[in-house]
Amino acid sequence: MHSITSYSIQYFFLAIGMFLFCTGCDSGEQKAKAEIWYNETKATIFKQSDAPLDSTNTVFTKDNTCKSVIPYSKGHKLLKREFVNDRLRNEVYFSKDDQFEFRREVCENGQASFDGIFYEGKPYGMSTWYYCNGKTKEQGIMLGEERIGTWIKWDEQGKVLEEKNHGSLDKIDQLPVISK
Repeated sequence: MHSITSYSIQYFFLAIGMFLFCTGCDSGEQKAKAEIWYNETKATIFKQSDAPLDSTNTVFTKDNTCKSVIPYSKGHKLLKREFVNDRLRNEVYFSKDDQFEFRREVCENGQASFDGIFYEGKPYGMSTWYYCNGKTKEQGIMLGEERIGTWIKWDEQGKVLEEKNHGSLDKIDQLPVISK
């Protein structure tokens, strides 16, 4: 009886080890899929928002410290830039169907502080936050409101502070597809 229990425990740990090994193999492939999706979707959004503009809407706050500039092409919103005291703070590029957005937030010194893709108002794919010195602060993959895969946080010198695996990389195939 003791040997059956011993074998059962050994097989249990062997099965867990094989599962973890296979999961690790898939995570590299799934992360590569997420990076390809991000790069292709971002490029498509930029291409679709690069149409010849025919009108521009500029909106100022009452005290003129903030303004939004939105160029249009044939009624389609191409992008939106928001300025605070004449410094760019946010920009959003829109897909032709307005479902996808590439969003960038900007530090006062002009460096990006956030880059990410949104679909129907929710974050999808790689999301990256930056320190105003240009170093990456935090990065990971979003699927709507859910963090998936490994998320990494760094300090301002680039040293890793934390790595947390949220799992669920098998959901990478649920990333929405942009119309080209």
